[in-house]
Amino acid sequence: KLKQIVVGVAVAGEQAPPSTQAVDFFDSLNRCICDDLYAEIARQRLTIPRPACYNETMRRPGERARKEVGSMYIVVGLGNPGRKYEHTRHNVGFDVVEILSQKYDISLNRLRCKAAVGEGTIRGERVALAQPQTFMNLSGESVVQLLNWYKAEPDHLIVVYDDVDLPEGKLRFRPSGSAGTHNGMRNIIYLVGREDFPRVRVGIGRPEPGWDMKDWVLATYRTPELRKVMFDAYMNAADAIATLIGEGVDAARQFVAKCNS
Repeated sequence: KLKQIVVGVAVAGEQAPPSTQAVDFFDSLNRCICDDLYAEIARQRLTIPRPACYNETMRRPGERARKEVGSMYIVVGLGNPGRKYEHTRHNVGFDVVEILSQKYDISLNRLRCKAAVGEGTIRGERVALAQPQTFMNLSGESVVQLLNWYKAEPDHLIVVYDDVDLPEGKLRFRPSGSAGTHNGMRNIIYLVGREDFPRVRVGIGRPEPGWDMKDWVLATYRTPELRKVMFDAYMNAADAIATLIGEGVDAARQFVAKCNS
């Protein structure tokens, strides 16, 4: 069953107080990613002004796919569905998309194209947020359907996911490139048939001695210090995506470089 989180309503220009459900998400993230101090920071960051154009362009249930080519951004967070995978290293993409859904009041309340989907506005641009429900290695099946449904150009597809080849908490932004060692991205590139679309990666580090790779990516973060680092990285990844949508590639690259400095 898809989880629907509704954030308090506010008039344009005012701040929307976080609902109990929204705070519950950050508390859950806090238990696995951050410490108590950072849960409060999450609540504070959640209360942002709603864009004046919010919801004006959202499609009603049953309405056909959009006709405007390239008018919609699709932000796809990679992960595995199910409670056993929540907030694990491999589910970075799901958590970053969830943060975006909370910050911009976009409920992931539809099941479409094999994904949990929500539509709304980020930085004045129309956006669809998506969490593929195919399991990681088949993510491309959902992404291809999303591109066809929204009639979106590939450069309006943004994918966020974990990277074992980056140190824990570091970000990397690329406007195009190969899949590296990530099976979910390999499947997306194979089925989409191109690799010229932006992606944001969050470093989860290489396995520690004695750890199998599979066990490592399906584990959470063990120390308060590391949970603090990773929570910041998740929040920064969400802001990097918003910067890319609102200001473009160069601004996103500069934002990520600042986060890593």
